[in-house]
Amino acid sequence: MKAILIDPKACSVSEVEWDGKLPSLYRELGCTCVEAIRLPRGGCVYLDEEGRLKGERYDLFYIEGEAGVYDIYGRSLVVGSDGEGGDVDSPFSVEEIQERVRFMILEIN
Repeated sequence: MKAILIDPKACSVSEVEWDGKLPSLYRELGCTCVEAIRLPRGGCVYLDEEGRLKGERYDLFYIEGEAGVYDIYGRSLVVGSDGEGGDVDSPFSVEEIQERVRFMILEIN
């Protein structure tokens, strides 16, 4: 399925293909525990649940979601939702996600 990868380390937003399976989501995000936040129009962002706890350098971005602005640490994947708990193609284009995202790089000393 069509998904949008947000990589704050590279400050990039790109379209990728995702098979919809949890093991490949873990590989894509570089984590072992994910959570999801809702976006308008049936969108969903999968993110590393433990992203804030990793390392001394935090690569983060802010994204406008359904309930406000979220700060997200690490790589994330935007997909669509079928309304019944299943994932479908992202309802957003790369350009639409780029408009919703603000990257920040923080160095922790």
